[in-house]
Amino acid sequence: MTRTNFVRSACLTVAIGCIAGGTARAAGPLASSSARLRPSHHLDRFGRTLEDICPEYVPNQRRCYAQRIVRGGAGDAATPDVRPAAPSADPTCQAVGGGGGKTPFAGTMAPKDVLAAYRIPASTKADGKIVALVELPSVHGMTDVNAYRNEYGIPALPACPVDASGVPAPGGTACFARVGEDGTTRSVTSVDCAGWSGETGLDMDMVSAACPDCSIVLVEANNTNDLDQMNTVAATVVGAAAASNSWGGPETGRDDASFYASPNILTFAASGDSGYLNEALGRLTGTSFPSSAPSVIAVGGTTLRETGGQYSEVVWNDAAGQGAVFGGGNLGAGGSGCSTEFPRPAWQVGAGFTFGKCSQRATVDLSAAAQFEPAGAGGGIAAYDADDGGWNSVVGTSAATPLVAAIMVRLGLAGKDNHQLFYDHIAAFNDITSGDNDNDALCSDVMCTAGKGWDGPTGLGSPNGERLYALVDPGFDADAGAATSLDASADAARDAAPSTGGASAGDSGGRGAAAEDDAGFDAGESEAGCPSAGDCSDASVDTSDVFPGGSKTGCACSSALASPSSGGAGGASALAIGLAVLALWWPSARRARPSASAK
Repeated sequence: MTRTNFVRSACLTVAIGCIAGGTARAAGPLASSSARLRPSHHLDRFGRTLEDICPEYVPNQRRCYAQRIVRGGAGDAATPDVRPAAPSADPTCQAVGGGGGKTPFAGTMAPKDVLAAYRIPASTKADGKIVALVELPSVHGMTDVNAYRNEYGIPALPACPVDASGVPAPGGTACFARVGEDGTTRSVTSVDCAGWSGETGLDMDMVSAACPDCSIVLVEANNTNDLDQMNTVAATVVGAAAASNSWGGPETGRDDASFYASPNILTFAASGDSGYLNEALGRLTGTSFPSSAPSVIAVGGTTLRETGGQYSEVVWNDAAGQGAVFGGGNLGAGGSGCSTEFPRPAWQVGAGFTFGKCSQRATVDLSAAAQFEPAGAGGGIAAYDADDGGWNSVVGTSAATPLVAAIMVRLGLAGKDNHQLFYDHIAAFNDITSGDNDNDALCSDVMCTAGKGWDGPTGLGSPNGERLYALVDPGFDADAGAATSLDASADAARDAAPSTGGASAGDSGGRGAAAEDDAGFDAGESEAGCPSAGDCSDASVDTSDVFPGGSKTGCACSSALASPSSGGAGGASALAIGLAVLALWWPSARRARPSASAK
């Protein structure tokens, strides 16, 4: 394909309607600029202060999903961050502080935890295949990632050789590069986006932890409006095996999934940090894009726990046990939800799972550690970046996303869209069956609550490297590894799952898990997941779990959420009218609603 030279733009991230290089980002958020912003600081259930590495400056803007644990006390040199009140330039790139330490904080997740928890076979190699990280400019990228690698004894990444056009060409050996909007090293900027550096550092570190011989290429957008198009660049110019997007924003009704539809790449995106349907933002939004795009692997978050060398996972929800937090309590929980834009893809239609009352694209697909809880003191995930003072302890689906991307590249499962393969082989993932991401009691089904098989917060589960590698190499003994897996009950559940016939990575036959009935839907539901047509006017049908404010005066079949043919822009106009009405009604209704008890 001819390389596209995307137009550079000097527009501000906060300039609604500024579209750099053509049609990269649909104009306008759902909420007005006068709406309440997501708090930049909050407490987790341990009483620790967490701060957003990328604070929200405009409601529903695109932002990275990493959060930093604010440390204090002797030796930590922690300084609380402050969101600039009236930035004079693009606030996304404006440094907000940071209190990093000179060494990793005690008890943070390290590469050894990643390799053991996810059972990554030592024999697997990536041979320099590229993980593309879609970011904003990071002039310290190479020194930052090598500081992490040096700390944990991982060989440093050299600069990638480039071809005559300036495109990185690893040649079978792991290396590092930055490319600009045209996909070449010639277009990189020397202007650092300090406010995003904590995210970039975390992403590079997670790739290094899971896949030391993966090449890392930062595919840098000039601003958040250009982020979508960088995925096309990663696939068609850079030639990456996988792309990782640790950022997003609520669906707008005008999001363009075509940027994520390149055939020769496996693309991942974080599900967010505001819980089910982004409920903790305190305004009617919906699930996150680009994780909701059908060609993207949506990645949810887990809390990875370690006790005596054994690992287990639950849904990441740092507000668990604190009750309802709508509109500004705890804001640390992985995202999930039902798309308002995209119909249910074929690999979900035929998967044999139920998706609650969602009959559109349901997220998430996979999950991994967004939080780490060791047996002793500490917690969080170790990450390094110079702009934020060095070492920090970080949480968020921003960590889980590059982690899963790197694992798949290392195992040889990247280079194309493998949704079908993964949904056909749920037994290759660790089932997470405990926890939820709904702190406002807006949901009562699988879309927000973990359970056996697929669920909204964790999808099919987290990677089991040995079982996944057996899909690539059928002769590999997936059960011969050391006993460092996620808890034995998860293994037992996977062993009991229906067989998919041992298909190789190129096959697509078989179903992953037992359904509630032969069709995989509740009795009385059609294959669209809606009540039958005769029930669509029944006032007893409860659609409140489909979307906050769902009414009992009609069924989900009449809305864009429930009609498989209403995906994309086609169903957006009717949905927008409904959202406008609900946006006026919802705040007063929530104020009148009694607080939910702790789950």
